[in-house]
Amino acid sequence: MTNRQLFREGLIDALPIWLSFFFMFSSLGSICQANHLNDINSLLLTLLIFAAPAQLAILYALKQDVNILYIIFIVFVVNFRFLLNSAVMAPYFRNAKPIHSFIAMLMFSASTFTVAYTKFKSEDFKQGHIAYFYGVAIPSYIFALVSTMFGYYFVKEFSDERIPLIFMIVMPLHFAALTARRYPDIFAIVATLSGFLAMPFIQSLKINFIEIIYALIIGVLFCVLDARKKGKSNA
Repeated sequence: MTNRQLFREGLIDALPIWLSFFFMFSSLGSICQANHLNDINSLLLTLLIFAAPAQLAILYALKQDVNILYIIFIVFVVNFRFLLNSAVMAPYFRNAKPIHSFIAMLMFSASTFTVAYTKFKSEDFKQGHIAYFYGVAIPSYIFALVSTMFGYYFVKEFSDERIPLIFMIVMPLHFAALTARRYPDIFAIVATLSGFLAMPFIQSLKINFIEIIYALIIGVLFCVLDARKKGKSNA
């Protein structure tokens, strides 16, 4: 397949992402407007972070006027994903030019990463990894930016009570669909389900950053088990 065909295939595979992105990022745009961020700063929030849950956490932190160290910690945790995503994708992007790999890294999100990584693992890709990822990521990235601006200018009077409701409905469905794509990678599915099931108990502990700590523990466990699995297969 040519790079153009791979790009088109990635674009088609990413279409379901766009629907959930519209609800999440238009809601974020509305929150930005309600919290008196100008349109440029609202756009930059999506442009530089491109992670709806993290952007929501930062907006609420700014609204509550929390300690600057807390915001720095959130930014660190959000950007830590670039290290993990880049490490996983590096073998697939090794034939790409460094500039293309850097551009791809800026468009990593849970959604774009999962769609591309699942495709690479499930099919025998010999080349064109970066073209396929661009097909997934570039339209999704642009759509997130457009949705943010749509929400900023056209979604008015979004109450604080309705925003969490949208995220509580859309995000679990969104990530459940992404998780289903990981089949037959059972551990990835079990790890995601454990998050959904454990969340009520975790939140009841009322420990600062417990959700982040739990996610990091599961992520490390996933990496260890995946490394062992690859070691056995190569033995």
